[in-house]
Amino acid sequence: MLVALGRILQGPPIPIIGGLALLQLLAMHVPLLLFGTLFAGIVAAFLMLVRPPREAALILILSGIACAAISYLIAAHPMAFLSPLIFLGTPALLATILRLSDSLSLAILCGFVGGWLGAQLLGLLSLDLDAAWIAALETFRQAALEAERAEPFGGMSAEWLSQIGAEVVMASLALLSTLLLLLARKWQSTLAETPFFGLEFRATRYGRVADIIFLVTVIAAWWIPSPFMLGLSLTLITAFLFPGIATMHRLSDRIRYPLAVLIPFYLLLLSLPEVLLVTATLGAAEDLLGWGRRSAGTNDIS
Repeated sequence: MLVALGRILQGPPIPIIGGLALLQLLAMHVPLLLFGTLFAGIVAAFLMLVRPPREAALILILSGIACAAISYLIAAHPMAFLSPLIFLGTPALLATILRLSDSLSLAILCGFVGGWLGAQLLGLLSLDLDAAWIAALETFRQAALEAERAEPFGGMSAEWLSQIGAEVVMASLALLSTLLLLLARKWQSTLAETPFFGLEFRATRYGRVADIIFLVTVIAAWWIPSPFMLGLSLTLITAFLFPGIATMHRLSDRIRYPLAVLIPFYLLLLSLPEVLLVTATLGAAEDLLGWGRRSAGTNDIS
């Protein structure tokens, strides 16, 4: 089915524009079809990977305009224009970077760097986050305190939470966009009937300069906690999850039954917050020390 859909997305542009606009429109107004927004993001990234860049960009722009205009006429809500920009534009931008650079590592890292810079811009413009989002962050903080997992930032105040709220939002957006990009790349690999995605992902690393910045920032945030350091370390930890996961896949490839390692790893990753930091640190340390560099390929940006 995905192969057939992939062939369609390489065909005439008019049905693609209409289909993308309709999918976004339904997802914005029918809660049960919210997954349609995510699928539209995958399609946007896939189009930028397989079609001529200008043609793909024109398709996305026209479908986004059509969706926003119809949605605004229906609901007259400002999010009508923002939603296509975020959920179509961001994955498509990362896919463009990947296509131009032929480096999955660079595309992922650019997403998180751009997200962090966007958070700083929001701070400079003094744009406050919605109170409900800050309240949600406070709820998570209270849950962490009850579970005795709040160190080293257990004494974090609501003011701190409001100051790093922009970093949380932008890091989450970068994480979502990266996942959509990876799914689109996997789709492209399936359509091409070549296993290049697996090799490409396993070679993900950011280079030793980025590794050093990550380790120094996390250590500094631990000993000298501040809203700025906390927001920066949060972004870096999220970004370095991907080299860490790639490292776990490379290590599991060396044993006879890799799923015996990967299944428990992903269960721990999704259930224990501490595993996120361990995984990110593993990715940075493995690259910094050069373990397995020869066998993993050269998909780094150092």
